[in-house]
Amino acid sequence: MPRSLACLLCLIFTLSACAGVSDASAAELHVLARNPEGVRTDDPAWLSKLSQASGVPVRFAAAVSARRAAYRIACDPDTDSCSVALSRLAASGLLDQIETEGRKTLPSPPASATLH
Repeated sequence: MPRSLACLLCLIFTLSACAGVSDASAAELHVLARNPEGVRTDDPAWLSKLSQASGVPVRFAAAVSARRAAYRIACDPDTDSCSVALSRLAASGLLDQIETEGRKTLPSPPASATLH
């Protein structure tokens, strides 16, 4: 195979892999929250309630203790969408305490990408 054709195919595959990045890898805000007694923090029904209250998807990240958990809120920390989502979540009364971690998750490279 001629070298120029191989380079062209490599470029096409690379571009198609980049185009395949989904919205699931969009920026997220990490928060720590104190949950009410007896709530299972990774329960899909609980996450659905949090998502409805905030107006954006909320995903479980990790348990910190029996009542504290880390969550990922699907919003862009560089826009007002996160402050609106946090305000709605706080006003809902579902969580006893909410703290932002002050860091954001950026989109990760496609699984097929290799770093040198």
